[in-house]
Amino acid sequence: EEPPQPLLAEFKARSSQFEQAVRNAIIDPGAEDSDPFVEYHLRTGAHPYLSETYSVGLRHKGIDWPSAQHAFQAEKIADTVSPEKRKQIIDDLLAAETGSQALKIGRKISLQDLHPAFHPGSGDPEYRLEAMYRIVYKKFAQNPVLAERLIYDTGNRPILHIRDDGFWGTSGRPMVDPEDVARTMSTRMRSRMETEREWWRGDNWNGKILFVVREQISEQEPPHPFRVEFKARSS
Repeated sequence: EEPPQPLLAEFKARSSQFEQAVRNAIIDPGAEDSDPFVEYHLRTGAHPYLSETYSVGLRHKGIDWPSAQHAFQAEKIADTVSPEKRKQIIDDLLAAETGSQALKIGRKISLQDLHPAFHPGSGDPEYRLEAMYRIVYKKFAQNPVLAERLIYDTGNRPILHIRDDGFWGTSGRPMVDPEDVARTMSTRMRSRMETEREWWRGDNWNGKILFVVREQISEQEPPHPFRVEFKARSS
């Protein structure tokens, strides 16, 4: 199952909503005992299933992959690679027991065999974003239990991928300028910004993708019973 069309244009438009949601959560975080953000990492926290390296099967481009990370690493193979070499890389990826191992295999693909969109310094970030977006959408569309968890666990909160990566994760540059909101920020959130600076840094594209996928899946009809229960609770 493919994401709704038009894919990239809609994704870009909706991902801009993420930036506003972050600002709103900082300025008005709600109850003092609640967290206005969802933070996830594969090995820690309450939401490891949000990670692209989480072990759950999905079908992408005719192949059954053990995780979204496995499928994404296969996107790195250049179109010019011979069928024999392509099969070898794909077989190596399928043999990887975890998404983390698949990531290591993908990082070892030679520059000659690497898709131009992934070339260091001269790649195409939009191609990479669209590839990851399609794969993450399929991950949740093909696994209804995880889709329900995504909707029920995260509500309408911004999602932050706690990862030392300025493109996919929260490290790199600020998503918002703290000085712009410092005067209206609650004491609790100001304290958190001062002591846990990593959570608001980086482009966080993995979090933005999940933010958009959650909206699209929650809009699909007919709703599952669990989703109806969630909407009733939140109304």
